[in-house]
Amino acid sequence: MGLGLFMIGFLGFAACIVYGFVFFIKRSMNLTTKFSGKQIIICAILSFVLICVGSVIYSGSSDSEKTNSGTTGTEEEKITYTEIFQVDLIDNWSDEKGNYVEVPIKINYVSTDSYIQSKYISEIDTTNSDYLTFNFDEINSDDYESGDYLIIDAKVSSEKYELNECTIKATGSEAEEAYDNLVDEYNKKLEEKKKQDEENFRNGDLATPSYNEILREPSKYEETPIKVTVKVKSVDPDGIIFEGDKFGTYQGKQCVIYDERDKKEPKIMKGDTLVIYGYATTTVVKTYEKGTGILGSDLGANVTKKEEVPAFKIKYLDIK
Repeated sequence: MGLGLFMIGFLGFAACIVYGFVFFIKRSMNLTTKFSGKQIIICAILSFVLICVGSVIYSGSSDSEKTNSGTTGTEEEKITYTEIFQVDLIDNWSDEKGNYVEVPIKINYVSTDSYIQSKYISEIDTTNSDYLTFNFDEINSDDYESGDYLIIDAKVSSEKYELNECTIKATGSEAEEAYDNLVDEYNKKLEEKKKQDEENFRNGDLATPSYNEILREPSKYEETPIKVTVKVKSVDPDGIIFEGDKFGTYQGKQCVIYDERDKKEPKIMKGDTLVIYGYATTTVVKTYEKGTGILGSDLGANVTKKEEVPAFKIKYLDIK
């Protein structure tokens, strides 16, 4: 727009000069003219104003474009890295793809092919986490070893659990402190979640199946939460079925108890009355002929009886 006004004013002013020149020649020769001197002067003034206004607008527009161009360039060069714990990164991988992250880690493996791997397993939740792989343009594998702490700036790749454009931001005590802080925060959240999960399970819709109902539909109670009361008859620390076999009675009949708690405390003792929150299935209990096994044990002994009985899987527990 500014350039257009400038051009209109310029052409108008040029025309005024031409008409002014013709006007003065005709006046000197006493000839008539189409325009008066006043009209030519007014036209010249208006043209000059258009030239000035067009110049100002055009100049301001150019400066604005230069400023915007400079700002955009600065913003593109600046990268902000967001601190995140590696387990949270794995859990939210699809949302983090393409983002720039800052990840404190404890090294599990350093490759000569310029990548580092790290994996975190919580003491509260022993479920295996996946490895994160940090890919560097170049890294000296002799500078780092398993157990070292690093803070790595990286870009989350579309390739699952791989990070690219990696640079090491910090090492040593600074990295260890950052890592420990995130571990503490994560374990606190995990502990709170476990407590809430237990409360929800205990207060949920729990079935109380009979002995025979479990035998008839064992698959149903493998997925249906239950609450039952069982009397412990024996605890064998060297059991054949699994280490620490537990046998009991449910509604006056034999059953087997599987302790599937993450932390198996309080310990289950012979004679305990257990309120079990968990699931159920069935298993086969064998009765052996005494003295026919290896060195007098049940191992390799003659089987005299097989019986399918309920097997209770403990998720949570109360001991009366």
